[in-house]
Amino acid sequence: MALSYSLKKVAEWNHNYMVTSLGTFDDHIVAGDQISSVSLLKVVGDELISEARDYGPLYPVAVEALNSKSLICANVGFNSHSAF
Repeated sequence: MALSYSLKKVAEWNHNYMVTSLGTFDDHIVAGDQISSVSLLKVVGDELISEARDYGPLYPVAVEALNSKSLICANVGFNSHSAF
């Protein structure tokens, strides 16, 4: 028996360009974007609210949100770090 899956749009976010990694904790999402670095979003109903963004020259290839004060981010080719 073949399984069937479908996607359903529940929210829209137009403030990142090339999201390559996502991390979550509680009602938050951390988005790693290869062009505009790292964004912290809060999920409120069917909306995504921007809470913080690091505009530094970070090229994130992986992000993971640990809690409201800590996240881990791996980048490529730069000697920089991100902190909210």
